[in-house]
Amino acid sequence: MDYSVQVHRIQARLIDYRGETVNAVFIVPAISDETFEVEGMLQRLNDPEGRFLPCEIEDQVELVQVERIAYVEFHKRLPSLARLEEVGARKAQVSLRLANDESVSGTLYYEAPEIRQRVSDLLNSDRPRFLVLVSPGVVRLVNRSAIYRARV
Repeated sequence: MDYSVQVHRIQARLIDYRGETVNAVFIVPAISDETFEVEGMLQRLNDPEGRFLPCEIEDQVELVQVERIAYVEFHKRLPSLARLEEVGARKAQVSLRLANDESVSGTLYYEAPEIRQRVSDLLNSDRPRFLVLVSPGVVRLVNRSAIYRARV
């Protein structure tokens, strides 16, 4: 019997709380062929049990502490954006000041119940840990705990 787990390798930039940037290849379980990029990454990053995420940095496998990631950056449109749009995700233009003293801005995509749909409601809730922020040519999965200030 083969007990191996099919995985996908996702290239992205990893930016930590100190502002250090590294190119990384993330290793995530395959969920489906169409949506593996965001579904797999968001699922791993938002898993409350997940503390470390396996990735390759400079051809070495490393385990990165999820809570120390400020954001993960992709330079292509990810399939989960279409899924978020299909389910009627909320959108808001935001500018975020992060704990590493960096500012990022774009369209924040998020799912919210009708009674708690403001950006402030999202930022004050305890889930999800990582939020989807889209700018022209760049998708960032931003750690909510890395957000110092938000301008909406």
